[in-house]
Amino acid sequence: MQIRKATTNDVNNIARLEKSCFSTEAWNSNSILESLDMEYRLFFVASDGECHLGHGCITNICGEGEITNIAVDPRYRQKGIGRSIVEKLLAAGREAGDTAFTLEVRQNNSKAIALYESLGFVSEGIRPHFYSDPDEGANIMWLRE
Repeated sequence: MQIRKATTNDVNNIARLEKSCFSTEAWNSNSILESLDMEYRLFFVASDGECHLGHGCITNICGEGEITNIAVDPRYRQKGIGRSIVEKLLAAGREAGDTAFTLEVRQNNSKAIALYESLGFVSEGIRPHFYSDPDEGANIMWLRE
């Protein structure tokens, strides 16, 4: 598996995986293209050379990195791909000068929460009704270095 910066050639695969992984929060092709053009936002894809396994995005602002998106193809979950993507995002954020990282995750996504906790993230609050379809709060997590 390799993790590399996303390019415009990846947009269709990213959008397709977004649609299969998320309900109303899925990023569309236009938002993905816009993200690729933002110098303060880094988008990475994980692939095995042929198959798009997953992707992630981090926004770097004022020394903080917000992990805005993580998606792994359901066929390849529980194989360390999500962890590798998050580790790549953290490394890229550190390289950009970030000393704190944050993300939101559905309250009932215990596997993702356990992953983030294993990387040092701590829950610091809940955003009620953050997600829709179904309506659910977001666990706000931070990693401060």
